[in-house]
Amino acid sequence: MAKLEWSFDLPAGLEEVWRVVSDTDAFNRRAGLGFRFHRVDGELRGESRLAGIRSTWRELPFDLEAPRRFRSRRIYDGGPVREALTECVLREHARGTRMDYAVELVPRSSLLSMVVQAVATTAVHPPLDRALHRIVDVLAGRIPSFDPPPELSAAARARLARSLSGVRAPMAALLEERVLHAPLAAQHQLRPKQIAAQERLSWEDVTLGCLEAADADVLELMWQLVCPRCRGVTDDLPFASLAERGVHCETCGITYDGSLADHVEVVFRVHPSIRPEPPVVDCALSPGRSPHVLAQLQLASRSEIRLEARLGYGSYRLEADSGVTLVEVVEGAPHEAVLVVGSQGIRPGQVTLGPGPAVFTIRSRQARPARVALMERWRPPFVLTAATLLASDAVRPRLRTAELDPELRTTVDAAFAVVVLGLPMAIDSLLTGLPSGVSHHRPRGDTFIARAPTLELALRAAEEAVRHARPTSVGVAFGPVVRLDDGAREAIGGPAVDLAMDVALHLGRPRVAVHESVSTLPEWRPWLEQNAAVARMTRLTDSPELLVFSAMLDFRTSRPTPSRPPESAPAAPGLPTRVGPYVVLRELGRGGMGLVLEALDEATAERLAVKVLLPGFEAHDPYVQRFFNEAWYASRIRHPNIVAVRDFGLEDEQPWIAMECLIGRSLHDALRRDGPMLVQRASRVLSAVCDALGALHATGLVHRDLKPANVFLVPDDLQVPGGVKLLDF
Repeated sequence: MAKLEWSFDLPAGLEEVWRVVSDTDAFNRRAGLGFRFHRVDGELRGESRLAGIRSTWRELPFDLEAPRRFRSRRIYDGGPVREALTECVLREHARGTRMDYAVELVPRSSLLSMVVQAVATTAVHPPLDRALHRIVDVLAGRIPSFDPPPELSAAARARLARSLSGVRAPMAALLEERVLHAPLAAQHQLRPKQIAAQERLSWEDVTLGCLEAADADVLELMWQLVCPRCRGVTDDLPFASLAERGVHCETCGITYDGSLADHVEVVFRVHPSIRPEPPVVDCALSPGRSPHVLAQLQLASRSEIRLEARLGYGSYRLEADSGVTLVEVVEGAPHEAVLVVGSQGIRPGQVTLGPGPAVFTIRSRQARPARVALMERWRPPFVLTAATLLASDAVRPRLRTAELDPELRTTVDAAFAVVVLGLPMAIDSLLTGLPSGVSHHRPRGDTFIARAPTLELALRAAEEAVRHARPTSVGVAFGPVVRLDDGAREAIGGPAVDLAMDVALHLGRPRVAVHESVSTLPEWRPWLEQNAAVARMTRLTDSPELLVFSAMLDFRTSRPTPSRPPESAPAAPGLPTRVGPYVVLRELGRGGMGLVLEALDEATAERLAVKVLLPGFEAHDPYVQRFFNEAWYASRIRHPNIVAVRDFGLEDEQPWIAMECLIGRSLHDALRRDGPMLVQRASRVLSAVCDALGALHATGLVHRDLKPANVFLVPDDLQVPGGVKLLDF
């Protein structure tokens, strides 16, 4: 194996260094490695030519934990190198950030080791060394840009100056600066809202300036299809249209409906007569291309991984294959969560964590590996949707006829937009339950959009959404809403829909939130006074412009259920025959939320106590989160006075914990049947309980439910100190 290593102490913070080094697309381009990528049967394939040797390979997804490390791996089809691994690790210190960068080339056989070492030394080391030292120069301020564009020829500069002479000020100067100095990738996606924010201009003025530049052949208007998951551009449309089209994203492998109102972004790019060289993709899976992905790791079959991330307020998605857990970050919540991946998906489906460093422990109970990814529920900043552009009375008339479907008609008015995220595909009950007067967008995947003329109708529509669907996030906003119609299809979009979408994306659990654009309306306060029981509201700590219904109905199915499960649940009509890998023998007991079964491990012939949640609790995610957390912490404590947890998992949506099966009775039963204990016996019991609590506290845990029913007395012949086992913490 040939290994190349570099270490640098960089005079910059962790986040700034990550922003530069995670753009492996630009890094490979500056290194001049000449990588090219394409898709074959869903696989990402790469090719390059180094030292005169053409190589092809299969590119595997990055492992990464932003902003601390990433690791790439590629498997070569032939040649002396069998596998290449690249890893970058960042560590923050008092003076900046330390970067350790390593590349390993694994030979196809030991006979080729010297050949691979020669390739590493002569063909791989020099270009990587140049690119890494360029990173150092950028972060030290010695050069302005890591990946500047090629210089324009004198003729191209003169043509650019002439063409911009008819463009309004100050847009002419701003565009010239970007054409001359911005990276090619940025020149291929000039976002009007981003330029407006940077230069403190209105997005409409910037867009009008860009349209003038397009008339002068300095820019081109692009209608780009954006993947709803990875936010990468998957295709360009020739003109704005409502025509339905199935689009496949090759980066993340999903198919989605690329219709106008949903996933079309308006951008401009430099005209090819000025910049004929298109931006070349030198790393198709670059972490820098998906900044909303905080971590992605491989979870091996029946294994466990620990994923660490720093979370801000808002909401996130944790994906494991096709399963999804929604994560909402709120003040005062815990900072750790335990999740289990099984054949039916990942549970719990929702968790609540506090802001700051967070730890996810993810355990696999399935026979195949899973790809785990943690990402923000995110839309790229400064997105100008096609519907919002068409809602602008200032911009829409300036569009060329060829840029719009001739059958497309637009109607713009001020209304309430309701965006629902998380709907199942079958939503007939929701559609039939919508109040009269509410028009809706055809449901697409997990998104439903509606327009309401009044506040009352908008909030009734939001309530119907949480009544008739699985856990949903609902955003409500007020502003311009555009209705699009081509005679065969209709759609809803515009600024109010964009606001409501951002509101819904901010929520990680079933809630309804309204943007402050609603709360400034004159009818808002009278509505609150008339609906005080339903409309107790709070402002989100991180986003004071969002008001959340703290007491809005929280529904999981088509029938209303309480926001909390009952204190106890009725007995099940019959016991399960199996739980996970264990055969159920009999019921041992039940508590407020759990049922304990005696079960047999057929592999070892050991009898175990298996705890499951009672019916009604296994569907309630906060209880599942607490259940798994208890199991994970308990499984890591080894103390003679604490019940030993052997395993835990998920089977057919039912969480379970397997523990040692104890012989004896609880302290509660002993006191009830035998009366007070002798002082000597009570002293031994209390001493053992204190020892157990000390072991818990040493690991940072608090029992939270210490009572006689959770103190178990075992026979003396088992030689347990004090004859005590502590349960259920």
